[in-house]
Amino acid sequence: MLTDRTPFCLTERSRVNEHPPLAGLRVLDFGHTVMGPTCGVVLADLGAEVIRIEPPEGDRTRRLGGFGTGFFGTYNRNKASRRWT
Repeated sequence: MLTDRTPFCLTERSRVNEHPPLAGLRVLDFGHTVMGPTCGVVLADLGAEVIRIEPPEGDRTRRLGGFGTGFFGTYNRNKASRRWT
């Protein structure tokens, strides 16, 4: 039972949206660098099915080192990935 003292994070209002606003929308992501992948991840977070299209050798950001390590995973989460041949 929820009371007035129940933390907000446990209330009904904080549940993950079961029907995200972009559910059912399919998006092809041909972007590169920062802006394209950022747009794609926002759409995916809102429920769209985002398919990342990469060149045959794979996205160059997969191989970044140093300060760029983790770039690909951060900006391409919640996406399917396909190679463009």
